[in-house]
Amino acid sequence: MNTVIIRGQKFYWTTNPTEGLWDIEVGYVTSEDIYIVKLTSNLRGKKYKYYKLNELYSKEAEIIHKLREFGFIDKGMYAKIIDYIEYLRVCDTEVVELEGSLSKYLLNEDIEAEANRAYEVVKEYVQDNAEFFPTRSSNKYEDGESQGVIFDDEANIKKYGAQTIVIHKAPLVALLKEEFDLMSKSKHNAIFEEWIRQDILFRNKTVKENRYQCKDLVLKDGMTGKSRKDGYVLKWKSSDEIL
Repeated sequence: MNTVIIRGQKFYWTTNPTEGLWDIEVGYVTSEDIYIVKLTSNLRGKKYKYYKLNELYSKEAEIIHKLREFGFIDKGMYAKIIDYIEYLRVCDTEVVELEGSLSKYLLNEDIEAEANRAYEVVKEYVQDNAEFFPTRSSNKYEDGESQGVIFDDEANIKKYGAQTIVIHKAPLVALLKEEFDLMSKSKHNAIFEEWIRQDILFRNKTVKENRYQCKDLVLKDGMTGKSRKDGYVLKWKSSDEIL
C-alpha cells in the first residue's frame, strides 16, 4: 500500500488490492456520461459483473452478497476495491472508453456463457425437431407448419459463407423463454448481439427495426413478394453438422 495524494484526494491503494482474487476494470460509457466497473473473479469460472460506479456506494451490502456467489470478498476488501477504483478514475490513465448504450454492458453479465448455452439449446432443438426444419434443397417448407428451413443449397451457402439455418421468431423466443426464463426483450437482444460477435447470427444491416432478423427470405421455390418470410439466420460453426 502506497498512500498518494492526487488532485487533493488521498488514496491508499494504487495497485489492485485483492492479491489476484479479482480483476478490476473501470470503463466510461461515453454515450451516457457514466462510469461503470467490471469485477471479474479469478476463482473457477472467471465470472464477472458490471456495476454503475454510484451503485458501489449505495448498494454495498447487496453487491458484496452477490459477489460472494462466485468469488471471495469481505467488507475490508470491498473498501480497498472502492479506493483503488477511485484512484483509477482520478488518474484517468486506465479508464477504458466504451461504445454503445449502458444497458449493453449491464445486461452483459456472463452473456458469452449464456449465449453459448442458448446456441447449444437451439442446435439440439433443431436436431430433435427436424421435421419442422426441412432443407432448402428439398423444397418442403410449409407455411404455418414449418418453423424454419436449413439453407443447404449452393446459392445460400455462397451468400452467407457457410451452411445456415433459418428459425422464425415465435419458436426461437419461446425456446429462450422456456429454457432460460428469458422474458426480457433486452436480454434476448444481448444474446443476439453476442451471437453476432461470434459470427453465429447473420445481422440484417439494412432494416433497423428488424436488425436481428433477415427479411424477405425465400424458403422454397415460388416465394415472391409478400409470401417471403422473415427469420433469424444462424451460421452453424464449421465443426457442427445440423442434421
